[in-house]
Amino acid sequence: MLGDIRSEHDTWQAMNASGRYSEATSLSAAVVGASTELFLDHVWRRFLTVFDHAPTLLDRCRPANSP
Repeated sequence: MLGDIRSEHDTWQAMNASGRYSEATSLSAAVVGASTELFLDHVWRRFLTVFDHAPTLLDRCRPANSP
C-alpha cells in the first residue's frame, strides 16, 4: 500500500511540476488546488488502511524478546 501511495505521489508531483496534464493540456491554478485536495483525500483514505492494520501486523511479526 505504501509503495502504491509513493507511486501516486510521484505521478502527482511530476504533473504539478510540469504544469500540464498527461495529454499536455495546461493546468490552471484552480485545477492544481482541486487536484491537490483530491490527491490528499484519496491518499489519506488509503493510508488509513495501513494505519488500522499495521499495529497488529507488527505485533505478529515482532520477536517475543524484542523491546
